[in-house]
Amino acid sequence: MPSYIFSLSCDIGMFMGELAIRLAPCLHWEMCTHGKNNISYQRPVIMGFKVKNKHFNVDFDYVIVTYAYRLLDGEPEVSMLFTRILESCLEKTK
Repeated sequence: MPSYIFSLSCDIGMFMGELAIRLAPCLHWEMCTHGKNNISYQRPVIMGFKVKNKHFNVDFDYVIVTYAYRLLDGEPEVSMLFTRILESCLEKTK
């Protein structure tokens, strides 16, 4: 993946995290420090969801970068993906 696409994907992930926090003030950035086998271990993630699993988090950066890789591999676009991800995230704050 060209570095500019990786950088842009990371920026979009950070933007989506900030947008989620703005729309649901119970959310916050936190360093994922639980579970060394967790795919987001030692990465900044969004936490503060109202779910049973106290370690539940969303790693927007990882999701967006993975999606970019899939597009570069020729997989089809997913309609309204960013909106659907954000809506799903916000539903877990109620």
